[in-house]
Amino acid sequence: MALSASSSRYDIEKFNGNNDFALWKIKMQSLLGNLGLKEALKEESTEKVGEGVKILSMEQKVDIEEKAYNTLILSLGDKVLQEVSKMTATLEIWKKLDSLYFTKTLSSQLFLKARFFTFRMKDNQKLQDHIDEFNKLCLDLENINVKYDDEDKALVLLHSLPQTYEHFVDILHHGREKLALDDVIGALKFYRLKI
Repeated sequence: MALSASSSRYDIEKFNGNNDFALWKIKMQSLLGNLGLKEALKEESTEKVGEGVKILSMEQKVDIEEKAYNTLILSLGDKVLQEVSKMTATLEIWKKLDSLYFTKTLSSQLFLKARFFTFRMKDNQKLQDHIDEFNKLCLDLENINVKYDDEDKALVLLHSLPQTYEHFVDILHHGREKLALDDVIGALKFYRLKI
């Protein structure tokens, strides 16, 4: 689906209610940003210029809103589009999708936190799949404004590994002043190549 008059193409999978909403949302925000339409997702329409703020004219606001609305509508699958078909504003649709597909309720926070603290590698799971699943869990937590520091994430990932990684975990624990998630992931990938 070409969304720009330039030679650039932006192919984003339509959100159909079954694919990952958090990742689709990030891609959609980037797409709207690339097209200069991100203002449509804000409560008030102003544009930062240097250190100051430029107030958009009514004509600019209408143009941005129309293009953003059309881009958003074209990025939804039929089932999801039916849920927002009566809405006429980009921000209204955005908030509705957020409430339908990424609830920030206490129960979802508690569920994701519990998954984080009890996260374990499944039997016969590939290491890369395990890391991908962990990164997705961290992203889901961040999307509901639950943030853990990098060292906590690194520790949870290390202790999610099976007993066969015990020696590796011990080595990473000792002789370090700081433990970073990227370092753990890099070391895991290197370790996996060696065995």
